[in-house]
Amino acid sequence: MENRTVNRRDVLHGLLLSVGYAGGLAACSDREEAELVSPLPGDGASVPRYYSKQEFAVVSKLADGLIPTTDTPGAIAAGVPAYLDALMADWASAETQEAHHNIVAAVAQELAAMSLEDLDAAAFGERREELGAYRQLKNLISNAYYVSEPGATQETGWVPVPGRWDHCVPIEEVTRVRGG
Repeated sequence: MENRTVNRRDVLHGLLLSVGYAGGLAACSDREEAELVSPLPGDGASVPRYYSKQEFAVVSKLADGLIPTTDTPGAIAAGVPAYLDALMADWASAETQEAHHNIVAAVAQELAAMSLEDLDAAAFGERREELGAYRQLKNLISNAYYVSEPGATQETGWVPVPGRWDHCVPIEEVTRVRGG
């Protein structure tokens, strides 16, 4: 297992990716959910626009296994598979779409051979280099969840303006600066 320190460049790279995901989410949020996925007549299931039905099932299974519903909504309730489908259909280049299809296919093949827990252990352990596709998809699902409304507000407890509002506070009470 590689022992690597995280530097400022890594942090900035992650931040930029998160901002990009958030921008994609904001771009998709103006649309009606019906535009992003169409309900299948009779059963209420989703019909993806980018993923095949099998790929959508793999992404959904993985999303539910990684971030299940507990006392907060999970990845399925947050709409992560539908969001990723819309992101790939509306935003991704043809090259990115093809690479993502390959990632989902590789993960599906691994999930057919082992449990999600075993796959996760192998991808972060002895088969780290070989299972990069799984780590990429897991990262994408996690980022999509945490930029969703339930992920940001209920799971992390993010509050846009924390604390109470005091319109007039003597500076001495809120800083180390002392009047004088």
